[in-house]
Parts: sequence; C-alpha cells; structure tokens
Amino acid sequence: MRGKKQMPISFGHGCAVSDDIFCVASFLDEFDPDTEFTRIFILNLSSKMLWMHHDIADRTIISMALRPGSDGLARACGALSDYGKFQLFNSTEIIEEEIPAYGAEDNRDDGLTFAAISHIGNRVYACGAVGRIYRRDDGGWVQIATEIFSAALQNLRSFIGSEAQEQPQDILNLTKRISAICNFEHIAGVSENDIYVCGNNGKIVHWDGKSWHDLSAPTRQHLHYIHCHSPDEVYVCGHSGTLLMGNARDGFRHFAIGRNDLNFWTVQKFNGAVYVGTAVGLFQAEESKIRSVDFGLPELPHYFTVQALDSSKRVFWVVADKFLLRLDGGVWKKIDHPDNTL
Repeated sequence: MRGKKQMPISFGHGCAVSDDIFCVASFLDEFDPDTEFTRIFILNLSSKMLWMHHDIADRTIISMALRPGSDGLARACGALSDYGKFQLFNSTEIIEEEIPAYGAEDNRDDGLTFAAISHIGNRVYACGAVGRIYRRDDGGWVQIATEIFSAALQNLRSFIGSEAQEQPQDILNLTKRISAICNFEHIAGVSENDIYVCGNNGKIVHWDGKSWHDLSAPTRQHLHYIHCHSPDEVYVCGHSGTLLMGNARDGFRHFAIGRNDLNFWTVQKFNGAVYVGTAVGLFQAEESKIRSVDFGLPELPHYFTVQALDSSKRVFWVVADKFLLRLDGGVWKKIDHPDNTL
C-alpha cells in the first residue's frame, strides 16, 4: 500500500471499514480492457495521506466485504473476483484463496461466475451462478447448498442438451428451461442462522440454521441485492423498480413506487430512510413513491451510476462511478479521487 502515479479511474464495489475509512475497488480507465487488473483504494479521512492503494493483478474484483476485528483476529477486507479468487488483506498480511480450492481456472473455463461476498456472523459467505453458495470455514471454502446447486446444474445440462434439438419455433420452451436455472446475485444475513440469497426470476432462498427453503416472492423480476436491517426488516431490490420488504417468517411485500423504468442495483436503510442505487443516481424510497436525493451539492453531476451503498456507525457511504459521497450528521459531502481531478 503506497502512493502512486496519477491515472483516471472508475470505482466499483466497496465497503465501509469505519466512519473515517472506506475500501473501494477501482479500474484504470486507460488500461487494456483485455487485461484483468483491480486497484483497491483505501480512503482514510484521519490520515494526512487520504488515499492509499493496493493492487490485485490478473483479476476483476466484483465484491468486497469487511471482516470486523475480534479477539485474536485483526480487522481485514475481503475481495472476491468474478471467477472465485478471494483475497483477504490488511496492513500486515495478505491471504490468497480460491473458491473452491484451486478452482478459479475451472470456473473460468466453465463460465461459472461469482457475484457477491458478505460477512455474516463470524464467517464470510459467497454466492454465484448455477445455485452456488459457499462458506469460508477454517479448512477452506465449503459448498453449503448442494441440493440447490445440483438442481441448477441439472437444469443447465437439460437446457444445453435441448438447445441443440429444439426448433426455432420452440423458443418459449427454451426460455422456460433457461429461466429454471438458478443464478444468485447477492447474499446477506442477520446471523448465521438467518441468511438470505437472491437471484434471477424472483428467486429468494433462506437458511434457518437447519435447511434451505424457497421463499415466495411477489415478483418474477431479477433480484440484485439484499439488505438485512433487522430480523424483521429485510429489503430486496431488483429490475424494473422492484423493491421488497419483509422476512422469511412473514413474507415479502412490494413497495408500490410505480417506477418500472428504473433498475435498483443496491439498497440500504440508514437513519430511518431507505435508499436505492440506480444507473442514474441515488433515490430515497417511500411506501408509494421514490424521489431523487437532494444532496445540496451543486457540483454533483445530474446523473451518476451508484456502484455500492454501505454504512458505518454514524456515516452513510455512497460509491458512484467517479467519486464517493458521505452522509454524516445530516450533511452530504462529495469526496473526489485526485486521479479524477486532473
């Protein structure tokens, strides 16, 4: 982690470390698009050197999560690549792993991508394509939803086999077959006995500490993100203005906000307000409407892409494609990266 030469960047996913520290993946705008490379930036508002960086070569980081410090275990950030390479790092060590062990190249060859990691309880969890859910144990990464994976794999093989045999007029049948393939987008939980995973075609599954259960969702839209605010208040967002709230015990209901022209990529509740991130900015959701957030910052562009939302003890963080936003004490502040202010 050190200073570096200025090069314009675009931000990706990130996670809050504390009220003053944020860790975010970035990608060099002028880098060869065929070369995989991620530069992790660490913003520390308490340091004289605000920005430090940590390079991860040969991979594209798509999800990050904080491992909080505990007795005998230092605080660290986890970074997951699209094909299952995982790095856990802090200022004193770097740990490299693959999901499953030595499986990243096989994942790439088979087109099996991962989508997200989350720290739940005392462990890190990951999810991805073809119904895969993994947990990081002391002995490595363990697949913990084998029945879901097996069913998704069978559906995938059935689709591949039927694709070559079906006639063009059987497109509806092919669509039905491919929609049966479960691909997960995000995983989150209140505890290790209360975990949610969401994905395509309105898929939500729940772990109650003993087994996985399919939940009935009032939508068939693709679902992208889960925010567990409390055991009773779980938010799920997705395509075409889909925003759900509920839990595994009582079910989920729609926010009737009437904006099917927007895809919601991330959701977070902070200080009583529910925020959703889109490709055109940050919105605040209410029961029957959403509205653009008034930042009180005239220098903000009218439209920007929200890459991630997170919160620490008293601060709400927003990762946009070219800058960060920080809400502290009711006041928004825009944080520019020096490489993007040339």
